[in-house]
Amino acid sequence: VYPKSNAEQMKLLKAFKDLSGLNKILIAMGDYGVPFRILSPRLGSYISFTSLKNDGAAPGHVPLNDMVNLYRFHSIDEKTMIFGVIGNPVMHTLSPLIHNTGFKKLSINAVYLPFIVDNLEEFFKICQILDIYGLSVTVPYKEKVISFLSNFDDSVSSIGACNTIYRCGDSWCGTNTDWSGFLAPLEKRLGSKLPGGKRATVIGAGGAARAVVYALV
Repeated sequence: VYPKSNAEQMKLLKAFKDLSGLNKILIAMGDYGVPFRILSPRLGSYISFTSLKNDGAAPGHVPLNDMVNLYRFHSIDEKTMIFGVIGNPVMHTLSPLIHNTGFKKLSINAVYLPFIVDNLEEFFKICQILDIYGLSVTVPYKEKVISFLSNFDDSVSSIGACNTIYRCGDSWCGTNTDWSGFLAPLEKRLGSKLPGGKRATVIGAGGAARAVVYALV
């Protein structure tokens, strides 16, 4: 199957669920298929496919080294917590490398995946089926995702953008860590010498730029 939207991902999940109790193989192609290849043991597929390297053997193939060492494919089971990053585009992000390395070092049974999103409403249905615990949010959804949250903190209210969402009961809550992620290196480098009353130029006008302005203020 070659899903090209979140709606088609939903159809794939429903079809796979209908095959419950049968031996089956889940093959999902392209960028929309990547998470399902990695999660195939969790979804009940007894085989997945990969390539020795990122040679484009087939759209959606995850290089063998990434499958085994980055995503720890052989450790994924029904208790594995699922996290990820949503955006469009999103396949270029280094977030899976950062977070999965941390999970491995801390011996946490969790996996962090890239999810390309074209429809937030459809994607949150997928979150329900996969029981996703939390997500990083990148362009173009840092502002749009707020309407899907049941609660969010003052940072989101002030900035008008959200880069981190997490489960709170049966709904979703949000916060913004972009501003502190911008400010922390400056404070570490300058300490008490962090200048006040200065002018700054922020290049950009999206969610991250809003967070930088908030941090500077």
